[in-house]
Amino acid sequence: ATLFALVMACAGPSARAVVGALIVGLVWNSLLAFGQAGVQGALGLFTLGEFWIPPGVSGTSVVEADGVRWLRPYGILPHPNILAGFLVIGLLATSSWLFSPRIWKWYAGTVIVLFGLWALLLTFSRAAWLGLAAGGAFVIVLFVSVLLRTRHSSPQPEVTSASADNSVHSRRADLSRALPQIAATVACALIVAAVFALVFHPFLVARTGITEEGVEQRSISDRIVFTNIATDAIRSAPLLGVGLGNFPWFAQRELNKTDFDLRGQPVHNIYLSAWSELGAIGLALLLLTLGSGFAAGIRATYHAKRLDEQVAILALLAAVTALLVIGLFDHYPWTQLHFQVALWSLLGAAGGLERPAPNHRP
Repeated sequence: ATLFALVMACAGPSARAVVGALIVGLVWNSLLAFGQAGVQGALGLFTLGEFWIPPGVSGTSVVEADGVRWLRPYGILPHPNILAGFLVIGLLATSSWLFSPRIWKWYAGTVIVLFGLWALLLTFSRAAWLGLAAGGAFVIVLFVSVLLRTRHSSPQPEVTSASADNSVHSRRADLSRALPQIAATVACALIVAAVFALVFHPFLVARTGITEEGVEQRSISDRIVFTNIATDAIRSAPLLGVGLGNFPWFAQRELNKTDFDLRGQPVHNIYLSAWSELGAIGLALLLLTLGSGFAAGIRATYHAKRLDEQVAILALLAAVTALLVIGLFDHYPWTQLHFQVALWSLLGAAGGLERPAPNHRP
């Protein structure tokens, strides 16, 4: 994962190319989510890695309300929450199209966003919903900041105050054009969310955890157990941790002392995972690396010469933000290889070195 992220930062594709790939992935995975939710089972794509997921079998991830078990779609991933995480990345990548001056691109981006949003809602992943909200707020706030700040990566001596003023007016014109587009898309997204809430109201209430539905109560209690074990691990080795990847074994040893019907697994918080496995030193290095990556990405937005490149970089940073928020409630950005690659390579692509033109000669 680290080597791939370094390649993305030093020699990888542009942020716009990464956004295009993620949009294709969003559409494909949304189609899978729609299909599995519609038939309430697998689509028969077992050669592609699809799991057999009947909703009536114990161990399948469902939402339950009034005695009805409703299958949460998996896509071809091992859990609905992981599918939701990828959909969030794709949705935030698509958000860069919403700022485009090309009207067809805004229309296409809006349709894809609404399509992907419904698929995300079908996963009933609360952490992913929160991550999407955090990433969306991030990209809008930072986009406004970038447009209002005049900064040139290589100012020329002949640049006059008049040309600088023209740059300011041009950026404000871009902002004036983009914000109504964003507002229209957000309004449509709120309508989609409201329709979803009306259709799936009983399951949404059950998913809040305030009811006595056993599925949700068990999910909450299990997370509390592993959080408590993580704090025990931190107390036992606060500086160096129990070792990378060793927390499930540590948890199993602690569970053997109880009568809980659980097996050792990672704690559902990537920061507690880092602290318990790598100690305070490892956690500090993790936060330092993330902070440096964000600083490089934000700096890259100010140096980008084109608006579409700026918003593409912001979209990738927003996707990383969403994964880090999801990491407060789930462990797959830390424990699953493909999401380790996604987290660090998106950060590398956002803050990577400037690529020379194809005909550039050193």
